[in-house]
Amino acid sequence: MMLNEIQIIKDAVFQRKTTDRPLINYWLYLFLLSWITFGIYPLILFFQRIGRIDKFIARKRIYYGAVIDYTETLARSTGGYESVAGEIQALKDLFNMTYQRKILPLNAGLSFFYVIITFGIWNWVICYRMNKIWDMLQSFEYAFDQQLSSLWQTLGLKTDGLTFNLVSAKKRNFALYLFLSFITLGIWGIVWDYKMHTDPDDLYPQFHQVEDHILHTMENRSVA
Repeated sequence: MMLNEIQIIKDAVFQRKTTDRPLINYWLYLFLLSWITFGIYPLILFFQRIGRIDKFIARKRIYYGAVIDYTETLARSTGGYESVAGEIQALKDLFNMTYQRKILPLNAGLSFFYVIITFGIWNWVICYRMNKIWDMLQSFEYAFDQQLSSLWQTLGLKTDGLTFNLVSAKKRNFALYLFLSFITLGIWGIVWDYKMHTDPDDLYPQFHQVEDHILHTMENRSVA
């Protein structure tokens, strides 16, 4: 049964090649492509940014679910389930609360439709969500890894490397950044847009490192 969960995690890790990829160089987009395409490329980038977020969320939802299922199955197979049942339930609750209520897809097509029918107002809603989404994703990863590490230690699994370091720069005050954008006549807005454009690129290595460690630990145990 655990081999099935390992394969699911392998598949989720493999998907990184198509989902966790940098977009176009921001300055090339800002100073060249947005001009020579007469404003068309910003629209393309709108869909690319949201699509990248939604694909990441979908991939991680599958990954986290498989990690939890593997841990529960391992606990039952080794006879130690009773000692960690509360921790496993707490991990499930954390995952369900976050990925069913807080971290939700932005849906590029629907978002674009709302932008049109609200005469652009909905774009600020998208901006607000994009401004905080990667901080929410890294905060969940940190909490998940902390709880999983405790669980795995109890079950006798290796937890060295099962750590995620929060990047404080990803936590930005939307109102403050909006205010700064207005008083600098849009200059700070460019800085802000650059930050949102590159947020995932800064975090991908850490996400991938933890995923690789978890998969490596599972594979080693299955061989042993």
